[in-house]
Amino acid sequence: GEYVVTIPLGDTRCEKFRIILNEDPRQSIYPAVDLSEPFGDILGPDWEADGRGWMLDGRDDGGRTGDSYRIKFTWGFSWNTGEYKRVSWERQVEPQALQLQRRPYLHQYAVAGTWTSWKLSAMTLVDEMEGVFQCTARIGVMGQEEFHFVRDRDLGQVIYPDVPHAMKQSILVRGPDAHGEGRHWQIRGPIGETVTIRLRVVDAEIEVTAVSPTKGRRTWRSEEIDGLPRALLQ
Repeated sequence: GEYVVTIPLGDTRCEKFRIILNEDPRQSIYPAVDLSEPFGDILGPDWEADGRGWMLDGRDDGGRTGDSYRIKFTWGFSWNTGEYKRVSWERQVEPQALQLQRRPYLHQYAVAGTWTSWKLSAMTLVDEMEGVFQCTARIGVMGQEEFHFVRDRDLGQVIYPDVPHAMKQSILVRGPDAHGEGRHWQIRGPIGETVTIRLRVVDAEIEVTAVSPTKGRRTWRSEEIDGLPRALLQ
């Protein structure tokens, strides 16, 4: 049979998903390779997804935050090929009023850093500031700390700098994806100083800011190339 759902595109213009049978996560249907496009082998239903899912990337076809996408899952049988599963999606052209009824999912962001022992710590959504999440860090005995961000507590959706130990403000932001191993922002200051860290994500444009009494404000941004943020190109 065929099963369809329509979803709105969220803040980074890409959404990760897998399919659940009978509302039971132990019966997950998912791609053999994490963050796949609608190609390749499909596994399940079973309990071995281990975070794997498809990545619906609206940047590929010019999708914007709030645009609607129709996901279709087909599960059938052919005498020629036997059982088959297929996943596909496409952007829907809908009246503006209908699109406004489908509010994008509010993704959550967490910080992981040296001061959290690299455990995820939820960030707070800042009131009256669109797409801005905030946390604080206290400089430890080494006089420096490092950090990155994780969307929806999914280690396949990390936001990170282009290089390790990033300090220069010209260094680009990348993600969310699974390619950020070993790459973190670095902040420095006197022992015990509190640093306010903000992450802003609006329509796939990402901005990271660190503010402290002694170092002032430092900001890292994504960069647009041909309409697509450099941060989200690999």
